[in-house]
Amino acid sequence: MAEMRAILAELATFRGPQPQLAETIRALRGRMAPLADDARLGTELATTWRLAPPSSRSQNLRPLLENLPLGDELRAALLLSIETDDEQSANAALQVLDASQDESLDDEVLRRIGQVARTERSKLLPDKEAVVWLARRTPPQALASLVLAAFREGPEDAEDRLAATAALGRLDDARVPDWIERLIHSGAAHLECLHAVAQAVASHPASSSCWLPAVRLAVGASGDSQAAIDPWVRWTALDLLCHIESSTALPWLLASWRAAGEDLPSWYLAKVAARAVALAGGARSVEKLLADPAHAALPELAPLVGIRARTASRCPRIARRAMVEWAELHGEATAEAVARAAVERTLVERGQLLGSFLADDATAKAELDASWQPNAQLLLPTERAQLLQEEARWLGP
Repeated sequence: MAEMRAILAELATFRGPQPQLAETIRALRGRMAPLADDARLGTELATTWRLAPPSSRSQNLRPLLENLPLGDELRAALLLSIETDDEQSANAALQVLDASQDESLDDEVLRRIGQVARTERSKLLPDKEAVVWLARRTPPQALASLVLAAFREGPEDAEDRLAATAALGRLDDARVPDWIERLIHSGAAHLECLHAVAQAVASHPASSSCWLPAVRLAVGASGDSQAAIDPWVRWTALDLLCHIESSTALPWLLASWRAAGEDLPSWYLAKVAARAVALAGGARSVEKLLADPAHAALPELAPLVGIRARTASRCPRIARRAMVEWAELHGEATAEAVARAAVERTLVERGQLLGSFLADDATAKAELDASWQPNAQLLLPTERAQLLQEEARWLGP
């Protein structure tokens, strides 16, 4: 093991720039290859991990260990880091486990990471990315933990909440479509909800039809103020609708093209028209399809609102993108910027947003109505209690 110790010592003391580090790691992995079958390799790696400082674990050891088979000793060292070490070490260990060649990790590993995720969920902003790790792996036993993370108290733009929301579609549970519909109706996380639907359709194609109400709800969302969506959300929902049930998607495409909207990017109507024409057999233009009496009864869709209205969206991603576009057109000192800053100051103080690039301590607060209630309140108390019981059966009290 002298060669292995030399390799690890060389890596632990490396202080070069990032491109040089990547080259060094490739070279070291090549030198490690002949040692892969040595039973002592796991012991050396585990010892090196335990003795390394957090910065070395994160910057040097993590990329070396990713995509390597994990022995019992190294896996135990990584789990202990996740449970007891600082967030830099814990998150590096989570990344190594996530990238490992182990196709599946046993229930004990999942349970211990689930326990860390449960502890982190109580924080305003989790330090350790255990929930994000569970969202990527999505083990069936973690359903309750992921739902509770998606509807936890705290910032609605936090990575753990958004990752948990997007992962819900991979879990085969009849309650999930209703929870996703509630989030879509609130207007707070459209793309994450649609990603959950896409995951559900890919994972459980036989039950795709149960997601149609959620997707149609997303297509129909528009209006003004908090309900504002952007063209990308409507197109993503239309694309999903075509994938789930192409036979009924044409009226929604035609209605979306007819409704159009303000400040639309050039690609939007072109994509909608091309998909509608393709579904209709490709022989007629979208204008001729709309003139056909067979398509007289279309869904009633509101036009997509313009950039100005989108600055007031309930969805932080939509509102912030709109604010950037609005500032480029009109400057930052506009009534829209002042209004959005007031909203964000209020949401930050409530703990519903991580922060704001518009608001500061001098910004006035906004009066927000019930439509701005925290997403945590969308989960009924009886549902939360049941999910906590389900989680406890997996993770213990």
